[in-house]
Amino acid sequence: MENTFDRAKIIVRGGEGGHGAVSFRHEKFVPLGGPDGGEGGQGGNVILRANGNTSDLGKYRFRKVFQAENGEPGQGGKRKGRRGKDLILEVPLGTRVIDVKNEILMADLVADGQEVIVARGGRGGLGNVSFASSTNQAPRLAQKGETGGELEIILELRLLSDVAIIGCPNAGKSSFLNLISHSRPRIADYPFTTKEPVLGVLSGERNLIFVEIPGLLAGAHEGRGLGNSFLNHAMRSQLLIYLIDGGSESPLGDFITLKGELEFFDSELVSKPSVVAINKIDLSEVRSKMQEIKKTFEEYGIKPYFISAKTGEGVYDLLNKVKDMVKEERPVETNIEIILRPEAKASVQVYREANSFRVVAPDIERIMALVDLEDPEVRRQLYGLLERRGVSQALRRAGARPGDEIKIGDTAWPWW
Repeated sequence: MENTFDRAKIIVRGGEGGHGAVSFRHEKFVPLGGPDGGEGGQGGNVILRANGNTSDLGKYRFRKVFQAENGEPGQGGKRKGRRGKDLILEVPLGTRVIDVKNEILMADLVADGQEVIVARGGRGGLGNVSFASSTNQAPRLAQKGETGGELEIILELRLLSDVAIIGCPNAGKSSFLNLISHSRPRIADYPFTTKEPVLGVLSGERNLIFVEIPGLLAGAHEGRGLGNSFLNHAMRSQLLIYLIDGGSESPLGDFITLKGELEFFDSELVSKPSVVAINKIDLSEVRSKMQEIKKTFEEYGIKPYFISAKTGEGVYDLLNKVKDMVKEERPVETNIEIILRPEAKASVQVYREANSFRVVAPDIERIMALVDLEDPEVRRQLYGLLERRGVSQALRRAGARPGDEIKIGDTAWPWW
């Protein structure tokens, strides 16, 4: 998927937790100083935050991976490592967050300042002070920091609006939006077509937000012209204005084409309340066909409005109709937010792998990553820990015997 101004696929990673420290008190008048290695700091979270001053997802167009800061390692004196800073990614209002792997909507950020955590930082590892006991008063074990969460997500922008303006290229959508709101659409290389949705506000007792959707061609669902991907931005609108070029060879045919493209995209769009406006009645050739066009649409069951986006003729009546049809309160979508909770600690599991035994126990794996198995005292303390945590019992139940190879994480050694 190519990242664009309104859609981006990115990978987010929480920061790694800092390693726990192995340290002992060294003070002149404390000859038997005990362990004082502190735990590592937690890694930072990756947070998405809606910002009303951000207009698009362009900042995510060329960068793929975003990672929060790692936690710092623990230190002596029972000092905990500094927590990693959260990485805050700002997105426009109306951004939907989709978990790619599970194909679920995680959040719909529609309010300024609304946040969701998309990747949690890893927990810091325990320092040796946490392993002290009455039988092990000088522990030399510590724990590696936990890896931060990682998630591939899609950011999808759906602009917040009351009314969406739908039309073919050259129907006059930009002129109409400019007339009612003084917006300034940007024009693309494709003739007479804006290259991205444009918002405009009709001021009044209650401001109405209009969004102009780039022009649709027959076959837009197959990628013709600019395609129909911009129709995403009409999904939140309460009302559609089908703006038809009165000078077209077949205004009714254009309307039917537009409805067909909306149906291809999402049938929900076609079912939205709508009005039809025939534009360009300032042109003599269009004005002379007004009765004919009106009769054609009425036979189809539609009463069209005739306007000129150039002179403003008929626009007042159209806008009064729009105001009557738009509800006073904008419907607020249910905010979906999945809280990323740490996985529950699983019991120790042992599997037979050819001529070895694989131990699955994440907390133990993080300890194994830092131990020095060449040190006899470390080995003694490690075996005591494995006994207390139930690992030794699980190995014996699985049939492990002295001399068999044991694997925990990336570490392998003969079972003593």
